[in-house]
Amino acid sequence: MEGLFPVGPKALRVRFLAEESFSLEALEGADRVLALTYSASEGLIRELAPKVGEMEVVFGHPVPMGKLDQLLALQALVLEEIQGEVRGSEAVLEALRTGRLRFLLSRRASHAKLYLVEKGGRRFALAGSANLSRRALEGGQAEVLFLVEDEEGVERLSALYRELRGEADPVRPEVLLRQ
Repeated sequence: MEGLFPVGPKALRVRFLAEESFSLEALEGADRVLALTYSASEGLIRELAPKVGEMEVVFGHPVPMGKLDQLLALQALVLEEIQGEVRGSEAVLEALRTGRLRFLLSRRASHAKLYLVEKGGRRFALAGSANLSRRALEGGQAEVLFLVEDEEGVERLSALYRELRGEADPVRPEVLLRQ
């Protein structure tokens, strides 16, 4: 499959079926949550990671190619943010140690917000403007989320995830566990 965003963004054609409330309970108990986000906050990773089987988070950034010093500075800030999320929770530290919780830092500029969820044999995707934060995902601010449940749509968004993940560097757990 050709890259989803090789030259510029593509628009995914969607059809409105209904509107429904969203709650983080939709993610709790998931077998797997894969996330593309720009930021995470308010202890959501610390709270959610022990409630899912496996969780992987790829952090994007706004830095254009060729600005390595800016990218490194931004990645240092993201690492601090992640460290704050994982410290103080033995369940989260154990998830890191066992590989059930993984973080990656994108080398490619990305502002995408995408959540791929596998739960009880069902696959779905959430895409929109919401970062990985309680405030964004539970209505504390104006956000748009699109729920994609058809197999073709989920696979297309999974391809986007794989494309961006392929241009990201894993954060080694020992970096996060360092005091």
